[in-house]
Amino acid sequence: MKKVYFKRRKGVLRGAVMGCMLLFAAIMLMTGCGTRKTATPASADAVERQETENLRADDASALLHIYRPKSFVGAVVSYHIHMGDEPLFRVTNNSKTTVRVTRDGLQSLWGRTEAKSEIPLEIEFGKEYYIRCGVSMGAFVGRPAFTLMDNRTGKTEFDAVRIKKK
Repeated sequence: MKKVYFKRRKGVLRGAVMGCMLLFAAIMLMTGCGTRKTATPASADAVERQETENLRADDASALLHIYRPKSFVGAVVSYHIHMGDEPLFRVTNNSKTTVRVTRDGLQSLWGRTEAKSEIPLEIEFGKEYYIRCGVSMGAFVGRPAFTLMDNRTGKTEFDAVRIKKK
């Protein structure tokens, strides 16, 4: 009879330990996402944030459409996306922006939560680029994930992101 009681007690203890571990992981996720630094505005000579829709790239600039579709995975994780050392946009769940880039050549777009993720991008004037942002699994906090989309798919996904006005 004592053996049955001991095994049942051991199972309860194992369940309590697992519950504590899950609670600890949830707290770490929330506190890791709670520390936010505000971005300084990017210099005007390199990039220009555009608020209007129907923009066109020209001979002296390219357009960079940055978006993150609404998703349950990593919904509370947000991060800044940078071009070189300049912060461009705070990427949150269900967000988007368009940036006019006036510097051509190889550029590096990157973001950081617990680890830094980056994507190289060869900017050519007169072109538009669609960058889909997301979150991949990390040890404690999700990591930034970037995908350069083709223009047809990127435009469709970018237009599908609906931002609620406050």
